[in-house]
Amino acid sequence: ILSGQLDSPTHSDEYYDDSPKIRDLARRAATEGMVLVKNQGLLPLLQSSINKLAVIGPNAEQSSVQGGGSSTVKTAYESHPLSGIKKAIGQHISIRHEIGCLNNKFLPPADLNCMRACHHDAPGLSIEYFRERGMEGTADELELNQKHKISWFGAFGGDLGDIVSGRNFSARLSGVFTPSESGLHTFGLMSAGLSRMFLDGQLIIDNWTQQEPGDSFYAFGSSERRTSLQLESGREYSLVIEYEKNDDAIVSGLQYGILPPVPANLMDRAVSAAKDADAVILVVGTTAEWETEGNDRSDMSLPRQQGELIKRISDVNSKVVVVVNACGPIEMPWLDCVKAVLYCWFPGQEFGNALADVLFGKSNPSGKMPVTFPKRIEDTPTYATYPGDGHRLLYDEELFVGYRWYDHQNIEPVVPFGHGLSYTSFFYGPIIIDKEPVGGQPFKVSLDITNTGDYAGSEIIQLYIRGLQEAATSPEKELKSYRKIHLSPNETKQVSFHIDERSLAHWDCSEQTWRVNSSEFELLIGASSRDIRSRIRFSWTE
Repeated sequence: ILSGQLDSPTHSDEYYDDSPKIRDLARRAATEGMVLVKNQGLLPLLQSSINKLAVIGPNAEQSSVQGGGSSTVKTAYESHPLSGIKKAIGQHISIRHEIGCLNNKFLPPADLNCMRACHHDAPGLSIEYFRERGMEGTADELELNQKHKISWFGAFGGDLGDIVSGRNFSARLSGVFTPSESGLHTFGLMSAGLSRMFLDGQLIIDNWTQQEPGDSFYAFGSSERRTSLQLESGREYSLVIEYEKNDDAIVSGLQYGILPPVPANLMDRAVSAAKDADAVILVVGTTAEWETEGNDRSDMSLPRQQGELIKRISDVNSKVVVVVNACGPIEMPWLDCVKAVLYCWFPGQEFGNALADVLFGKSNPSGKMPVTFPKRIEDTPTYATYPGDGHRLLYDEELFVGYRWYDHQNIEPVVPFGHGLSYTSFFYGPIIIDKEPVGGQPFKVSLDITNTGDYAGSEIIQLYIRGLQEAATSPEKELKSYRKIHLSPNETKQVSFHIDERSLAHWDCSEQTWRVNSSEFELLIGASSRDIRSRIRFSWTE
C-alpha cells in the first residue's frame, strides 16, 4: 500500500486512477481499518437466517467517507452502507431503511436534481463575478457551481483568479429551486464576508447587515442563519444568493443548505422497522462538519439524538449491530445494550462495499484501536488543562499520553488502545528469549501464535516493555513494536521481535541523550494494552 514517495521523491502531474485494481485496494484498506469493538456471537451475519433486515441510521444512506477541511479528494463515486448492503445480500432478504434521526451540524446540500442554474442548462447555480463590490453592471466572469460550499482562495486561475484574489469583489449565485415534495423547507446560509439569500425576490436570510460569529473555521466565521418556509412540490422558485468580500475576513467563502420536509416521527418509524426485522444494522456517527480542522468538539457524545436511537432500537430487537462512522473517540453508554459494535472511522470511497464484506463474513476484521476510548470526557489526559489560558496551553500530562495516562491513573477505559476483535480466536504461546542479554547487545524474543477458531484471520501482536526500577514519572509500559500475521484455522506461526538498547531507553532532557534507567525489565506481549497474553522478565547490563 506504500507509495514509496518518501524513499524516492518525484514530482509529476496529478492523475486519478479509477481502475479495478485501485478500487480493490481502497476496499481492502477500508476493511482492514475497521475495528470490531464487541461481538457476542452476532457477527458475521448469516444471510440464510435473515428474511427481513432493517438498515437504520443517519449515516446509512449518506455516510462520511473522508474528513472535513482542505485536504479532501473528489472521488469518481462513493459506496455507502445502504447501497453496499443491498448489493451484497441475496434476493430472499427484504430491506427496510429508516433514518431514525438527523445528525447534521449544518443544513445539508440542496438536492441537485431540484436545482437549475439561471445561465447554464445544468443542475446547480450560476455564479456571476464582479471585480468590485455592489454587483453592478455586467459580470466580469461567469461559471457553473454545483457545490454547496465555496471557498475563494488560492485555487483559481485566469481572469477568475485575478478577480477573487483582490480585496474587493462580489458575486451573485442564481438559479431555480423546484421542490420534489410539499411541506416545510429549511434554508441555511453562512459566510466569511457578507451574504444574503432571496427566494422569489423576497429576502429570507440576512447575513449582510449583521452576523453572529461561528464556532469553527468550517463555519467561515459566521454562524448559520436559518429560516423555514412552506413550499409546493413542482413549483419553480427563484433562488438568489448575493456575496461581498469582507476586508477583515481571512478567507472568502459561503455555504448554503436546504433541508426538505422531515417527518416528525423519524424515530418511531425506525423503531417499528427494527421491531419487525430479523436483524438490525444501525449506522450512526458524525460528519465532516463535526470533525474538521480549526474546531474541537465540546463533548464526546454522538451528535443529536443518536444515543437515544440506539437505546430505543436495542429495546425492541436483540440482534443489533451498531456501525460507527466517525473519526474520533465517542462515549458509549449504550455499549451493554447491543451485541455487536463495529467502528469504521471515515474509511474512504469503498465504505459501503467494505462494510458489507465484513458484516457478512467475506472479510474478517483485523483492525486495532489506535487511540484509547475513555468512558467519559473527564477521564482524558487534557481535561483539566484544555483549552488553556489565552494562547498558552500547558502539556501537563508530559509522557503520560494516550494509554499511558490511563495506566498511570488506573482509569478503566471503555475501549483500550490496541483493542480489536476477530471472527476467530488466537492463542499466544510463552515468550522465548534466544540468548541472555549481556553487555548491551541486542537480542531476539519470539512466541508462537495459533489460530484456534473456525475462520482464517489476521492478528496484530503488540509488544510492550516496562522498566521495573523506573521512577514514578515514567510510564507503566510502552508499546515498542508490533507484528501483523495471517493464519488459517489451526495454523501456528512464530513471531519474533528484536530488542536493543534504544528499546529500553528514555530521553534524558538534561543530558540531551537516550539513557537506560533500569536494569530489570518486563516484556509484555498481548492483543491490546489491557489484554496481555504473555510476559517475561529479563536483566539488562551494559
